[in-house]
Amino acid sequence: MKTLVASIIVIGLAVQGLMAANPDGSGRPASRQDQAALGAPSLAEQCLSQLSAKMRKRRRLGGTLAIGTGIASVGVGLALIGADEDEDWLGLDRIMGGVLIAEGAVALCAGAYSLAVRTRAERADARVQATSDPAGRELAAADALADLAKKARNARMIQGGIGIAAGAAAVVLAEDPSGGLTAGAIFAATAAYSFLMKSPEEKAYRSYEERKGLRVSPDLVLGITPRGGVLAGLSLSF
Repeated sequence: MKTLVASIIVIGLAVQGLMAANPDGSGRPASRQDQAALGAPSLAEQCLSQLSAKMRKRRRLGGTLAIGTGIASVGVGLALIGADEDEDWLGLDRIMGGVLIAEGAVALCAGAYSLAVRTRAERADARVQATSDPAGRELAAADALADLAKKARNARMIQGGIGIAAGAAAVVLAEDPSGGLTAGAIFAATAAYSFLMKSPEEKAYRSYEERKGLRVSPDLVLGITPRGGVLAGLSLSF
């Protein structure tokens, strides 16, 4: 019996030593200190990098669509301006063509800006990646996620407030009550969307907070049974 007890204790201590020596192996997941020592990106860095990639993809897609829309608008506008004047004796085609060219120019500028200028998340991720200290990089990434979420939420609240104010103005100032109510309802729906739908930055920070609290840390537990035996097992701390 004593030999069996001693064997269990020795095996348990050996397993615990292997788990401590190999935190990234089949044992417990690496802690933040282990990750820093191994050069692996921390959870905050991963969440920030994912947010940066998402915002970059969205920015490039929006910029490409804006440029395509701008080119099409300018082309149609030029075609209308160059139409036969005899068929457009009121000049409506030229007026519409000028409007389309102006709208196309705005869309082209907006698209070029979107493709050229990085978002806040991309700039924050670049600053974090430029940090040489792993511990400082993790702290900077966590702070960046919190700051981005706060700014995005403030912008969302401001947009919702502007929508409510615009809807109220449309109802009060409209000469046609039905038209004013329709416009007010549209603005109210836009405001509700701004208030209720969280931004990608807020979702990324919430994901970071949730995932940070779900780390599993198994520990070896040794105890004595009521009959004098030894019990070995693993405990999971969430």
